[in-house]
Amino acid sequence: MTYLDGDLFFFDSPEAIFDELDDAAFAIIPHRYTAAIQHLRRYGVYNVGWVGARNEPDGLAAVKWWRERCIEWCYDHVDGERFADQRYLDGLAARFPRVKAIANLGANLAPWNIGNYRVAFREDKVLIDQAYPLIFFHFQGLKKEMGYSSSTAIASIARRFPGSFAIISMGPMSRNCLRSNEGWVRPWTLPTPVRSGARRSTPPAAA
Repeated sequence: MTYLDGDLFFFDSPEAIFDELDDAAFAIIPHRYTAAIQHLRRYGVYNVGWVGARNEPDGLAAVKWWRERCIEWCYDHVDGERFADQRYLDGLAARFPRVKAIANLGANLAPWNIGNYRVAFREDKVLIDQAYPLIFFHFQGLKKEMGYSSSTAIASIARRFPGSFAIISMGPMSRNCLRSNEGWVRPWTLPTPVRSGARRSTPPAAA
């Protein structure tokens, strides 16, 4: 059983993720924040965009505990060691056996971590650090208003990492996420690629 956020876009099969999980009972995925925004760890080391559980006692026990905590308290602000449904994930590995953090860098590329990597387009695939095919991108804050898709986080990537953004937009995302019947999304426009991949010291803001 796998929970996915609604703002994920898959560029490739998730089979590599499931292969990595192997016999894990519960799967979580790290934010992998860039060095400049480590303070955002207060919202959780792990991202609730992908959460998986095996239908067996160890996996179901972790789901039950997480569900109970979310019913007790689940608000969109930090309260001690809690933040929404997300920060509860940080303590799961200490409470339950066979909790696995997904290590594949092609999973969960996002505004808060794209600055860590070099992004390239080769043989119809988006590659992370020339080794990991991009499996899915997390379009944080994506909204559709008046027929257009918009996201302040993605607009920040377009400004700060124009090469990486242009490479990502070469894929099917450009047809499915960044276009509407009326044209390209607002408030940003696609930049011209300046080189194959981009790494900057200042990452986009994350929320």
